[in-house]
Formats: sequence, C-alpha cells, structure tokens
Amino acid sequence: MSNAEEINNAVKEGDEQKVHLLLEQGTSVNVKGPFGWTPLLTAIQGKQEAIVHFLLEQGADPHLRKDNGCSPFILAAIVGNTNLLALFLEKGSDINEMDNNGFTALMEAAIYGHKEILIYLLEKGADVNLRRVVNKEQKSLGKGGATALMDAAKKGRENIIEILINYKANVNVCDNQGRSALLHAFVQPKNTKVSVICTLLNSGAEVNVKDQDGKTPLIHAVKMDQSDLVMCLLEQNGIEINTIDKAGRTALLEAVENDNYEIAKLLLEKGAKPEYEYVEIAKRNYNQNLVELLRQYGGATTGDKISDNWKPYSERWGKKLKRLHETPRNLIGKLKIFIIEEYKIHETSYGGIYLGFYHEQEVAVKRVPKVPEGDKELICLKQLRKNNHLVCYCGAEEDSSCSYLCLSLYERNLEEHINNIKDVTKIKDILQSIFLGLHELHERGFCHRDLHPSNILIDLEGKSYLADFSESLKLEDCEDKEELIKNDMKALGNLVLYAVTRGTASFQPDGERDVMEVCPDSVEDFVEARDLINKLISPDTEYSSVTDFLNHPFFWSHKSRYKFLQDVGNENDVKLRTEKSALFKALNGSDATKTNTFHSWISTVDKDVLDSMNKHYKKEAYYYKDTVTDLLKFIRNLAAHFEEKSNIKDIIEDPCQYFLKKFPDLTIYVYETLKHLGMGYDKHFPKPSSSLL
Repeated sequence: MSNAEEINNAVKEGDEQKVHLLLEQGTSVNVKGPFGWTPLLTAIQGKQEAIVHFLLEQGADPHLRKDNGCSPFILAAIVGNTNLLALFLEKGSDINEMDNNGFTALMEAAIYGHKEILIYLLEKGADVNLRRVVNKEQKSLGKGGATALMDAAKKGRENIIEILINYKANVNVCDNQGRSALLHAFVQPKNTKVSVICTLLNSGAEVNVKDQDGKTPLIHAVKMDQSDLVMCLLEQNGIEINTIDKAGRTALLEAVENDNYEIAKLLLEKGAKPEYEYVEIAKRNYNQNLVELLRQYGGATTGDKISDNWKPYSERWGKKLKRLHETPRNLIGKLKIFIIEEYKIHETSYGGIYLGFYHEQEVAVKRVPKVPEGDKELICLKQLRKNNHLVCYCGAEEDSSCSYLCLSLYERNLEEHINNIKDVTKIKDILQSIFLGLHELHERGFCHRDLHPSNILIDLEGKSYLADFSESLKLEDCEDKEELIKNDMKALGNLVLYAVTRGTASFQPDGERDVMEVCPDSVEDFVEARDLINKLISPDTEYSSVTDFLNHPFFWSHKSRYKFLQDVGNENDVKLRTEKSALFKALNGSDATKTNTFHSWISTVDKDVLDSMNKHYKKEAYYYKDTVTDLLKFIRNLAAHFEEKSNIKDIIEDPCQYFLKKFPDLTIYVYETLKHLGMGYDKHFPKPSSSLL
C-alpha cells in the first residue's frame, strides 16, 4: 500500500493518531492519491473537522485541488459543511472559484440541495448569476454556461429555486445550448415538478423559450404525458400553442401520438390546430373518441394524402414512385417513406437518400442520425431555402432514432450526367449555376467544404443545383474563414476541370496537378478553361468573391469574345497607333507575347486575306504590323468590311471562328491586360446575364 493510500485510509477511518504517526514517519501532508485526493480533501469529504484542522496545522495546502479541479472550498459545499466553508474563506479561498468544469461552491450547494450552505454563500457575496465557464472545445459542443438556478431546476429543488430568485437570480439567462432554467426543469423528467415550473413562471420565466431541438416547455410537458403540467403552462399569458419544433412537430401531434385524449382536448380548447395526419394517427391507434375530438375542432378526414389519379413528375424515378405511392405506409409526420433498398437512390456516410412523399410532393429524403451533424445541415438548409441555385429544402420529420430531411427530387447528379453532355454551352450553364450557388452559400455566411460532382444535382429540365451541406460550417464561428472560402474555390476549380474534360480528369478537390497536362488542347476553349481553373485553385485578391469569376472569358460566348476583340481594336489609341498611350504600351509591351499564338501573327493569317486588307492603305507605312494592337485593329476592320470582301469569304468562312481558332489565347491575353490596366477599359467586357445574378 502506498503512503497516499495509507494516510487517506487513516483519515477516512477518523484515526487521527495514525495520521499523526504517518506524518512523523515522513509521509507528505499534501501527498496525492488516485484522482488527486489529498488527506485534507479526504477529511473534508468525511466531515472530519478535527482532522481538517490538524492537517492544516501540519502544513496542508488549503488550495490544493483534485485532478478535476475540485478545491477544498468547493468540496465543503458539496458535503454541506458551513464551518469548513468559513474556515477556507479565512484561508483565502475565492467564493466564486471554479473546478475544471466550471462548477462553483454555490452551484454544488444548489445541486445537492444544501439550503443553509446556499444562504451562507449568498450572504458572503457568491455571484448568483455566474455561468459555468468551460474551455473552447467544450463550449463548441454546447457544454457549460449553466447557472446555479438551472442546476436547482434540473434537480427539481423548489426551495433552492425560491432562495436563488430572492437573491435576484436571472430566470431567463441561457446556457451554451440555449436552455433557460425553465427548460432545465425538463432535462430529467423524474425531477420535473409542477410546483417548480409554476415558481419559475411566476418569477418571469419566458414560457415560449426553445431548446436546441426547437422544443418548447409545452411540447416537453405533452411528451411527458403530464396533464397537470400542461394545464399550468396553458394558463400562462402569451403561450404559443402551435409552435413547431425543428422536426416539424407540435404539442398536439405529441399528444395524439401518445394517444392522450385528455391532453389533446386541453390543447384543442386553447386553439391547437389539428392537421389531417393527426386524424390518421388517431385512426391507426383505434382511438375513435380522439378521432371525433379532432374532427370536432376542424381535423379533416381528407387532406395531405396523395390523390388516386396522381402521376409521377420524375422520369427517372417514376416507376418506383408509383410503387411507393401504391404501398400502404404509416406517415412520419407529413412524410411517407419506405426504408428498403428498392427506394434508396444514393448512399451516404450516415444512412442513405430515399424516395418519398412530403405532402403531395415527390421528394428525396436524406436520412441522418439525431446527432449534431444532422442538426447542422438542417439549420443550414432552413437558412438557404429561398436561394435559386441551391437544392430546394421542403421540410423535415423525425422519429425516435432518425431525422428525415426532405429535398426536391432531382433526376441525376453531375457524376451520372457528365457523359450525356455534348455541348460545351450546357457545361458552362451548369458551372454558372454552381458558381452562383456557392456565392449564395458564402453570402449567407456558410462554406460548403464538400464540393463534388455527386453533390451537383440536375433536374428534368437540365438545370443544376448545389447540394449536401452536411460538412458546411458557419463562417462567423471559424477563425480561418478566408482559408475555408479559398478551399471552396480550389474545389470549384477542380470541379470545372472535371466538367470541361467530361470526367476524364478525375475529381480531386485538393489535388496538385498540372492543369496543362490534364486539360489538353482538345478540350473546347482550353485556354480560357485552363486560365479559369488556375485562378480558382490559386485564388488571389483580384477575385474577392465567386461571382467575380462569372466575368471570366470562359463564360463568354464565341460571338462575345469576337465582339470584345473588335471593340478593343476600335479604341482610338489602337486605331491611330498612339505609342505613348497606356493602352498601346500595355498591349504591346509584354515579353509573354513571344510564346503566344499571336506572336508574328502576320505570318499566321492567310496571305491573301492580309493583302486584301492592306489594299485599303495607299502607303506601305500604314500596312499592318506584327503587334497586338495592329492584330486587334485588323480584326475590327475585317469585321467592318467583311461583306465587301467577296474574294476572301471562301477563305475565312466565319470570321469569329477564324480568329479564335488561329489565336486561341488572344482573348485571355487582352482580357488580362485590360483588367490589370483598369482605367475603365472593363467597359468592353461582356456582362453576365442579369438572369444569373
């Protein structure tokens, strides 16, 4: 047996003589046993006042704590010993000192119901409204923030509650999960008392407060089948009868599912509104009296059921939806779902996505466990429900084990759809929508963190929507918000690469790859695509938001690019070769032009075309030169006189395609030059469609 165990056992037995002997033999008075128990703490726990005084005389540290941070002073409150509290206050203990979990002596007195201790501490100045302080990790999990009043309410200690309220305890302050003392009174149902609830309400407690699940005290009371408690709450002014929690459930629905006629009647008399499915639930419970009661107060015998002549809207899922429609199933709230493999449309890390019906609407139902991950996505979906480019949230239900997130049903995801897309314009339309969806997400204060082709959904009309917010975070809660947005943009860049290569470049959101290699020249508009991808995966300050990228030439039509080059070629400084102008210098001054396709452009265009255009000038000095500005001038002039040039029409055929194919990197070069030059030259950039923004 160790010295610590031996002396602690002697203290427990109250053997002061043996304690004295052990100390004389060299055992430290402050020796710690398992979990940090010292002889002094052991003596306090056993209310051995004489040994406490003896140990202190022998040099015991009055502030030495257990491993969990419990001090001698706090432990004295736990055991309910006023004399020891007074002793440790004299020894310098702080009346509001906390253990590692934020508990104070006052909180412990409230938990254990030590009335005299509570009054003593309050008289000595203990802070009645002090909230439990926890570390950052614990706080992020919703721990901490509770007060002594909440502790007393949780334990159902009416006498302690009355004392705390007399000492000005705040009845409506909330813990880090948003729960007030009134909600704490429902945390441990066996301790929930009508007298406690009434005391809190009479002291000004907010009756409609909601917990982290959106449940009010009334919903909790109904769920517990306590009619006297329900009556107490219903008597309060301003009580909201029809409040819906996060799962879409009301107090009346709880009463009906509990088959409680008495409580349902109380709620209906106070204005609760019965829905169609409430009547159906009562029917399934064979409670005809409850059925009649619900009908008496407006519960319809028909309502949100699917009509017999229903036909599926979805082409892909139509046959399965028809079978589900014809299969008898009990509703989960407003949801009809059958959790079998036949109706699973996508696998997830939590539990899968299934076909279902929410009201009369066919939906995709994401099944998630009732854990913070599920709640996080639900909160995100509710805040995003009015956005045009994000998956449409229809509602949510829950049962005892799962939450069901109901989303609009789409035909396929981008991963499934990519090989069906032949036209690059369709690719751009999809990507534009995703850019705008991510912009909407960022504008609402969230980052996505899981951009992937399988999270891009395509509807029957070919429109695309951003989905799956299970990994999303609220930006205001993150210290590295700029980095999170950059990571979203990097993933977006890799999504562009995946789309323009029709999936041949596998999706790697964080992969370091040579874009030139994985995005070959055979990709339509490869120069613009590469430039956009590089800018997304290496974001800089020029692009402050996702929508800035919608001005990028990748999204311009070929006609828009051709007109852009013409417009720049029509600038006076270009037409007149004003060599001292900033525009002229910027366009012609880059060494990078030596590696571009338009370097030595005169030898690239067909000689007959060049000769035909030079004939406009009487002097050779005015002939076109091998400069970028003269190439732009050449493009502008040929467009203006093309119809007159019958001799070169057969060579050029389509001027737009002629120049874009011969000089595929010219548009990006001119765009970047003007973008960095500023000075209002962005007036030449085509504007994104107003319907997009």
